[in-house]
Amino acid sequence: MFVGSANAATYYVSPSGSNTAPYDTWAKAANQITSAVGVINSSGNGDSEDKIYVAPGTYNSIGLNGDADIVGTYIIGIEHGADPAIYPNGTWTEVVRDGVLILNTSIYAVYADASSDEITFRNLTIRASGNRGMYSGEAGGDDWSFYNVKFDIADNVGSSILFETKGTENLLFDICLFRNGNSANALSLYGDTSGVIRN
Repeated sequence: MFVGSANAATYYVSPSGSNTAPYDTWAKAANQITSAVGVINSSGNGDSEDKIYVAPGTYNSIGLNGDADIVGTYIIGIEHGADPAIYPNGTWTEVVRDGVLILNTSIYAVYADASSDEITFRNLTIRASGNRGMYSGEAGGDDWSFYNVKFDIADNVGSSILFETKGTENLLFDICLFRNGNSANALSLYGDTSGVIRN
């Protein structure tokens, strides 16, 4: 269950949306997750627990780079047209998880740095074929959560997920699948990183 914020907003991403800002309905859904992140960055809401609902499709890399306005954001895989009031945590199925693909169109599929705290991913796949699936830099943020997320990493690349941090706290992996096609680690945590892996 989400604990709402007075400033929280809801955004939608779908390949069949009209890509019309502010992406606040399925009909006007952004075609890329980065577009919805950009609206949050420019909103000035700060720690607002915004939610980005993402329909099955293939999406470019996400950069969560240093803007405090993305703190507390949820990125949630859900069936296109589903009502978030009925499915606030998204549609929790393998079909949706495997159908919402974030690919590394840049070096990483998901990149973050120090100001990216309290980010939650649900019901999606992070896939890489050139480097790591996800990377958080040396001063990475805290309180990252992953629920029903698959990290699908091809052969001859780096770790599925790398937190190259100094003091990251409260990472949570719940019902997650790590596939790594080479000898690198599925999960690499550096420094004083702490967290929980469940199920």
